[in-house]
Amino acid sequence: MINNRNHVYVPIKLNCGILVYCRPSVLSSCPSILTDLQTDLCGALSKLPKSVYGLVRKTKIWVNSSYEYGPINQPITVHHSTTHHEEGWLRW
Repeated sequence: MINNRNHVYVPIKLNCGILVYCRPSVLSSCPSILTDLQTDLCGALSKLPKSVYGLVRKTKIWVNSSYEYGPINQPITVHHSTTHHEEGWLRW
């Protein structure tokens, strides 16, 4: 099985208060990612009631350019967006 437990993520707190964990390769290959996320998240927050801001700001976002899991000899590579309710799946 592919071991993803040692992946390095850079923690970055956006101005909107949401914590983003980015792989270094994402930051170098897509330097606008943080600005884009900040803009999108501020736009989303502006549409939500203020009563849920605290809950939204507890959300952690993990950013990968791709992700592999499964058997080493037949890895499954993901290049699309996914969402999960906890970080354990990243360490699988």
